Amino acid sequence: MADPLDFTGSRVLVIGGSSGIGNGIAHGFRERGASVTVTGTRPDFGDYLEAEDSDFTGLDYRQLDLTDRAAADRLADGFGALDVLVLCQGTVRYGRQEFTREGWDQVIDINLNSVMDAARAFHPALAEAKGRIIIVSSVAAFKSTIGTPAYAASK
Repeated sequence: MADPLDFTGSRVLVIGGSSGIGNGIAHGFRERGASVTVTGTRPDFGDYLEAEDSDFTGLDYRQLDLTDRAAADRLADGFGALDVLVLCQGTVRYGRQEFTREGWDQVIDINLNSVMDAARAFHPALAEAKGRIIIVSSVAAFKSTIGTPAYAASK
């Protein structure tokens, strides 16, 4: 019986894999044999090394700013077959910023709209490989959080 956690030869893209949970997921796939690409908003992965607890060992990094609604389409163009797409992007605005139209829209655009943008953009690559999508959410999807209504609604 094949090991269901053996990803040798698989190609994985973790959007939002430059830090936190996404970076951990990326390394989980890498440790199980996958070729893993991660994305982040900063121009270079080195920009994360001092500010975040991120590790880019064995990972391919691509800049991706999902506030640009066409950015996922540009990354997907020519990306090739894809076995797993992990959508782990997310943002929150503290200090009651989500109660403003601008703060609300910024969070909804990343946490909700960009998930669909990326899924749509990479659908052909996933279909080619009979791949899968994993969408990472939050406990805020089940229990509202104080002061961050857009985050809770979008997760």
